[in-house]
Amino acid sequence: MSLRHLPPLDGLRAVALCAVLVVHGMPAWLPGGFLGVDVFFVLSGFLITSLLLREAEVTGRVSLGGFWLRRVRRLLPALALLVLTVVLAAAYLLPGQEPGALRTDAVAALTYWANWRMVLRDGDYFTATAAASPLQHTWSLAIEEQFYLLWPVLILLALRARRPRRLIGALCAAGFAASTVAAAVLFDPMHPGRAYFGSDTRAAALLAGCALAAAAPVVARHPTARRGAAVAGVALLAGFAVLAGGAGAWLYRGGFALTALAAAAVLAELAAAPGTPVARLLGAAPLGWVGRISYGGYLWHWPLFAVLDAGRTGLHGPRLFALRVAATLAVAAASFYLVEQPLRRPWTGPLRWAVGAAAGLAAATAAALAVVAPAPVVAPPVLAAATAAQPSDPAPSTASTVPPVGAPVGGRARRGSWSSATPCHGPSVRTGPPTRPASR
Repeated sequence: MSLRHLPPLDGLRAVALCAVLVVHGMPAWLPGGFLGVDVFFVLSGFLITSLLLREAEVTGRVSLGGFWLRRVRRLLPALALLVLTVVLAAAYLLPGQEPGALRTDAVAALTYWANWRMVLRDGDYFTATAAASPLQHTWSLAIEEQFYLLWPVLILLALRARRPRRLIGALCAAGFAASTVAAAVLFDPMHPGRAYFGSDTRAAALLAGCALAAAAPVVARHPTARRGAAVAGVALLAGFAVLAGGAGAWLYRGGFALTALAAAAVLAELAAAPGTPVARLLGAAPLGWVGRISYGGYLWHWPLFAVLDAGRTGLHGPRLFALRVAATLAVAAASFYLVEQPLRRPWTGPLRWAVGAAAGLAAATAAALAVVAPAPVVAPPVLAAATAAQPSDPAPSTASTVPPVGAPVGGRARRGSWSSATPCHGPSVRTGPPTRPASR
């Protein structure tokens, strides 16, 4: 079951992806860019709920098997390719990885429990003293997939009610409140990973999108209020992106919830009025294209940014950032056109079977290599000598003032650090000197 394509939503995806890229490449430019992940969550909740409700209205039923199969076809092949590549390349391009930790991270990424894996890493001595995981960013994908597993079942049950949209909205409101309270209660400044990575503590953004989908008919009837809320949402998101930083406890005590509500307000206006000037700007071809490949862009940017560091490229600052972004978009485009799209098309005959077999083989190979592939802790001698001779990537002049999300003050020191600001992918409490040239 498909929905009407709305180009402005592609543009919103592009903006969210750009925010994530900036905060990982030039954190001083946009300290709160990590909130782009919350925008993705709101979008996902809105689109998935709209899809399920539309299917129920048109066919009178919801096919759980069909829904889950579409999610697997859409998301797993590209993820399997990423994991396969990282596992094979980490031994040579990402020294400092603890072998067992990387294998567990790979399995966690493929089975969509990476967020809880990152919570466990926070208390694991061996991973605490290793470099940050090149698969750390898959925590957000895990939260979405866990949500996709549970939410359709609740939708199916709610559809039996006399007024299903009203019941769904009530469930979303209750879940939103519970998630916001859980984030505040479970937040520990010394160990922020539990509140940052938890499926329960980060569900508010997904539920805000779900509530918007359930309330879409009502929202469409109030254009003035909707437009005012969207303006306030844009202002709030822009302010948070520029000023948020990463260490504030306020994020867990209502900040993430406000971000979700602001993103939902903007999304409501874009979905209900796609012909407005701002919506047309977001729907323009360049932004739309970036939005369509944003899944691959998110998947590949984190390990690519690590590999393309100053030591290997000889570049610094904006020039290094431009190279990283160009490489990310190029690889994301290849993933989109060669892996993601072919499996979504209703092709028949040998081509479909060939593509499906290749994707299945890639996933199986990635899972096998995640368990058995070697991953030396140190780089081969030739590469180690070459990188040691290269200068480190200097941190931005204000990087020291942009601590990671929820980074504790006075926490135990850890060896290794990818960045002085890695908020999108979770709090980092590594305060010791890096064991290899910095990649941010």
